[in-house]
Parts: sequence; structure tokens; C-alpha cells
Amino acid sequence: MSLGITMRGLNPSYSVLYLESVIHSDIPSLNAEEREKIRMSIEDKLKSDPVGYGVPLRYSFQGHRRLRVGEDLLVIYRIEPVEARVIVIALRNIRPKGEYFKSILARELKLFKAA
Repeated sequence: MSLGITMRGLNPSYSVLYLESVIHSDIPSLNAEEREKIRMSIEDKLKSDPVGYGVPLRYSFQGHRRLRVGEDLLVIYRIEPVEARVIVIALRNIRPKGEYFKSILARELKLFKAA
């Protein structure tokens, strides 16, 4: 027997942080319609249930998740459950698969070397 209670209703609200590269590079590269779609998806989905809505990534991106917005937009993010926050790593139109993921991996490697 189901009580009609979902995990989405029980999760705390997550805060969302953006890497500087997302703010200075990724967001300006999107048009106004794409920015609005992504903003609404982050507000509706990632703030309430980032685990339930996102798909885990594998291999070099283990620990990261992706949220597909429409047919051609991706949000790549990490979840920090203890702090109840989501860190947005990249926002982009989907490019040819290899080029897109190589660019994100290069960005992540620079961040870890700088830290």
C-alpha cells in the first residue's frame, strides 16, 4: 500500500553554487531562451532533488551528475550532501560527445591542480 509520499517531498532544499568559469564563460555563451530553460530546471529540479533528477556520470567523471534540459542542453554538477549544496561545473549545448567531455575534464584538472 502506497501512502503517496515521495522522496522529493522529504529532501531539504539545496543551495546552488556556480564555478566562476560557469559564470564568466558558460552562461554568456548561451542565448536568453537557453539560460531561462536552465535556470528553471535548476530551480525546479536541482534545488529540490539533485540525486533523483540527475544521472550519475562514470569513469573520469565519477562523483559528478548530469541533468539534461530539453534536447540539447546539459548541466554538469556535483552534490555536497553534508552542506546540502549543488555545485554547477558546466552548462552547455551538447557538442560532439568527445569534445564536450574533454573540455570539462580539462577544466576539472586545472581546478584540482590549483587547489
